[in-house]
Amino acid sequence: MSDLQKLKTLLEGKTILKIEKPGANEAICKFVLSDGSSFRLHATDLGYWTEQTKGDNGYPTFHAMMTDYGHHMYSLEYDDDEDHTRVSIQGQDRLQLQAPDNRIFTIPLSRLTNKELAIINHPIGKKLFDKYADMGSMWYVPFVGNSNNEKCPSELKITDKEFENDYS
Repeated sequence: MSDLQKLKTLLEGKTILKIEKPGANEAICKFVLSDGSSFRLHATDLGYWTEQTKGDNGYPTFHAMMTDYGHHMYSLEYDDDEDHTRVSIQGQDRLQLQAPDNRIFTIPLSRLTNKELAIINHPIGKKLFDKYADMGSMWYVPFVGNSNNEKCPSELKITDKEFENDYS
């Protein structure tokens, strides 16, 4: 999708209700829109990009939550190799991540893709996710279809098409 198409998808037919502090590195601002969604605008000397983030209706996607979680973990400046994230399913309908400073990130399970649900409900998938969750938006590294991670069962591999649709 072109940059123009992304902006059209994010903004057309909506009203910007607020422009807030971004809450992330290299971000200029956060736009809060009339449909309850939000996104951040980032810019550096390398270019610009947008990221979906938590709006009035919560996180729109698992990837948006993981992106915010990664920004938060980066701000905590952990520099060791320990896994710091506590991941749990709350009741029957919510996934919860707890950062080392006890900040909680949650999303309804209904907003996860079938592959994301399979990963967090599979014992090996959950173990790999727990290990990589601190990486935020790069949590999917051990699950990418062409990765050489033999610990990842084939049914949990993210295909090129899934990656293009959900994470790029």
